[in-house]
Amino acid sequence: MASCMDDPRDPSKVQHSNQAIILFRIMMMAAGYQDGNDAADLRHDPCFKIALERDLETGAALCSQPMILPVVYRNILSVSSRPG
Repeated sequence: MASCMDDPRDPSKVQHSNQAIILFRIMMMAAGYQDGNDAADLRHDPCFKIALERDLETGAALCSQPMILPVVYRNILSVSSRPG
């Protein structure tokens, strides 16, 4: 799914791939977190880090809420504005 989405970000400045952002958001929804507001608290959560294949001790934190919203909305808006 992530490979089908536009990513206008400068690749040299990207810390979190679209795939990682989307997977984190999907996992949050599956765990009952209906919006991205809890991402800041969950970005260090061991269960989410393990599921996203991050090392518990040395792995980078997951993305925060300000990182999730642009990816989700940019792609929702691009899909909804396509003719069809």
